Amino acid sequence: MEDILIGYIKTEFLQEDSTDEIDADTDLLISGLLDSLGVMRLVSFIEKQFAISIPPQDVTIDHFMNARTIAAYIHDKQASAGETPA
Repeated sequence: MEDILIGYIKTEFLQEDSTDEIDADTDLLISGLLDSLGVMRLVSFIEKQFAISIPPQDVTIDHFMNARTIAAYIHDKQASAGETPA
C-alpha cells in the first residue's frame, strides 16, 4: 500500500527532473511536497484507488503526515468497513 502511495506522489508531485527521493517516512507536509490542494488530490486518489470514503474531519496531519501514516489510516478504514486491505 505504501508503494502505491509513494508511486502516486512521485508521479503527481515531483518534477520530472527532480532528484528528491521519498520513502514511507518522508514528511509530505513539512517538506513542502504537498500543499492543501495536493492533499485534496491525494485524498481523491485514495478514495478511488482503495474504494473508501474520507470525511473532511479525517484529513489531518496525524493521518496524512507520510505514506506510512496514510497507509495505516487506509488500513483502519478498510478494517472498520470489513474489507481486506490491499
